[in-house]
Amino acid sequence: MSDLQDQLAALKREYLEELPQTAKILLAALQRAQANGAVAELEILRNECHKLAGNAAAFEQMDIALLARDLDGWFERAIEAETEPALAANQYAEALEKLASLLEHARA
Repeated sequence: MSDLQDQLAALKREYLEELPQTAKILLAALQRAQANGAVAELEILRNECHKLAGNAAAFEQMDIALLARDLDGWFERAIEAETEPALAANQYAEALEKLASLLEHARA
């Protein structure tokens, strides 16, 4: 492998190692949104999904990228429509839990 390939492989390993922590962040924000209905929690969910959508695609984790992209859009529309945060969180809980599972089990 070249130095560039080695660096890219190391970056991918680091990225994959961080995904379980991202799953915890998503699930905690989901629980808080369901419990207290704060718009800030929807914004956290949207921002995390937005980052995941781009980064996962860059590291060839397309199942994560596609689901995260969908969730990003769903949360963006819910925020813009001023949907009740707990309602939006409950509506997308199953998809978020699936995304969290993908994150916890992602492999190179």
